[in-house]
Amino acid sequence: MSEPRISLEAALAELRTLGGEAALLDETRCRAILADRLPDERARIAAAVTALRVGVVERLRAAPPAMGREAVLREAALLTQDYAVTSALALEAAQAWARVFGLETGAANASWNRDLWAQIKGSLPAGLEIPAALKSRTVQAVLAAGAALAVFWGSLTHGGATYTTFGVNEKQDLALSTKGLIEAAIQAKGIDFIAAKANSNNHAGEALYCFAYYFGLAVQEDNEWARIWCERAAIGKNGLGHLGLYLIYSNGYGVQVDKAKAKSELMAGAEADDPRAQFWLASLYLNGDDLTAVDDQAALPLIKDLAQRGHLGSRFYLGWMYENGRGVEKDLAEALRRYRELEQENIPAGIRGVAWMIYNGWGGASQSYTEAAALYQRASDLGDGNASNNLAGMYERGEGVPQSREEAVRLYRLAIQQGYDSSANLRALGYSP
Repeated sequence: MSEPRISLEAALAELRTLGGEAALLDETRCRAILADRLPDERARIAAAVTALRVGVVERLRAAPPAMGREAVLREAALLTQDYAVTSALALEAAQAWARVFGLETGAANASWNRDLWAQIKGSLPAGLEIPAALKSRTVQAVLAAGAALAVFWGSLTHGGATYTTFGVNEKQDLALSTKGLIEAAIQAKGIDFIAAKANSNNHAGEALYCFAYYFGLAVQEDNEWARIWCERAAIGKNGLGHLGLYLIYSNGYGVQVDKAKAKSELMAGAEADDPRAQFWLASLYLNGDDLTAVDDQAALPLIKDLAQRGHLGSRFYLGWMYENGRGVEKDLAEALRRYRELEQENIPAGIRGVAWMIYNGWGGASQSYTEAAALYQRASDLGDGNASNNLAGMYERGEGVPQSREEAVRLYRLAIQQGYDSSANLRALGYSP
């Protein structure tokens, strides 16, 4: 393959035509690579031309989820036409881009290239063959650079394992709350690692750093720094960054409350395919607010899609929608089935859901206060405040357990500690929270 016939300045000029803040940010990245990683002129040209492929990311993000993996290969293959100069040069450029986009690279180039190539092959849809032209080491290195872009933007797999660099795989990503995600990343890599990534224009790192300040995890809680880092992440269209701005502006944390901006940020986060932003948007449709009317039909596809991908909160919510006939025909048996799936995985919300169905004898379940109380206790022991509240009510009334005002008070207070507001129930018994 011939060397690209384009000068560095011409490549950067073309990059600017992509427009918008993202293009400027990517030009900054490109220049940083040219200065710090690839001193060789031919490599600088190669990296600059690669930067022009940022448009690939936009198309990947807009593509239907089922098309994502094929799109990654198809668009990454186009990189070979742009800057596959020599095997060594291509590999060097690929590694530099991978570092900038947050992928770990080891000292052993061949090992790193082989591992990432295995990752690409492992994510192919069944039946999709790799063309022979894409099997050379040179092309694999170029594909690795394309994969670095795709992995960073969450396009290699639907939902995107965006936080794998931070020790959180896709399954965990779908299971963890926002706070749980930050805690897991800090435990896996440490706050200094997250800070370093954030300061290297890694949008996932920026979003994590934002929420570290938002929750006060490993850093002092600071609304202003939370906003700044979330804004930087949102410039890169990171969905978690958009979600952070939604929470900041909807609650007025360090800013004036701006519900319209908050909703706009939330919708942008959902469009960026972030599961938490999509879940918050679905919840907004189910509950409504000053700017958003209750719209079960708008919530349903979001919840169904997330549930199919394994998002735990959405799997529970879908059962709740069947239980209450919200957006779907009421089907108590289907609700119980979905709650039981979660209960069998020892998910607190699912355990609580099964307990509620058994408490009422719904969906074909045999009514039993004793069994319901045991299930609520199990969920309470796992930290579910709602279950603790419900169990407290059963002790207060003596349903399936010995009637005990003292135990009821203890459990109501436990529920508050676990994040559920049981203060009204405590006051009704004459106690302060």
